[in-house]
Amino acid sequence: MSPSRTVPLADQIFGRIAGQILSEELRPGDNLPSERTLAERYGVNRHVVREAVKRLQQAGLVRVVQGGGTRVLNPREQCGLDLLELVARYVEPKESLAGHWVAVMELRVALGAEIARLCALRAPREIRMKMPGIVRLMREARSDDAIYRLYARLWGLIADGSENLAYRLTFNTLVRLSSTMGDLSVAWFAEEARQADYMSDLVAAIVMGESDNAERRARDILQGTLDRYNDLIENSSELVAEP
Repeated sequence: MSPSRTVPLADQIFGRIAGQILSEELRPGDNLPSERTLAERYGVNRHVVREAVKRLQQAGLVRVVQGGGTRVLNPREQCGLDLLELVARYVEPKESLAGHWVAVMELRVALGAEIARLCALRAPREIRMKMPGIVRLMREARSDDAIYRLYARLWGLIADGSENLAYRLTFNTLVRLSSTMGDLSVAWFAEEARQADYMSDLVAAIVMGESDNAERRARDILQGTLDRYNDLIENSSELVAEP
């Protein structure tokens, strides 16, 4: 291990072991090496190892068994949506994450369609009235970064307008996940956002309270990006950008 001067040692060790668990180098039921062994392996003191293991336990990746060491758990059975972020950050090589990103984008399609539907039904007037102005700014934006930020703001309003806390928190996870895709997320989602007529129609449906229409238009917009990603998988080995 080559320690980084900017990343705390406990975080580095957490990332190394988490990556081994998520890539199944360490499998459910396996025991982690002892604190002493890990400290020697990574050239740190046992307090640093203990802190890393504590984080692994909090993440649902291991269980510390009294008198029986530290056992690897099955992440699919123990973790929540935060597992998606851990996989994106710590599994190598990044090219192996194609299926992971398909799953994330499928979730994005399903979530986006549902929050658009609920927003049309539930959103208070002050949220509805903000949306057309954001779409106008999106039409005027010139850089990918500017349109991406406006687009994220618009979908944040749609998520808020759904008045469903669980959906809003899931949306937050997807936004954080997009940051781990690097330039790919900005370029692709900016391209999605530039479909100004589609976005205007979606916002109009929400403002008018047309829930079925809003759901259909949101699904069409988001499904297009998923379809393009699936095409990329089939036709290119360069599946994801390095974060």
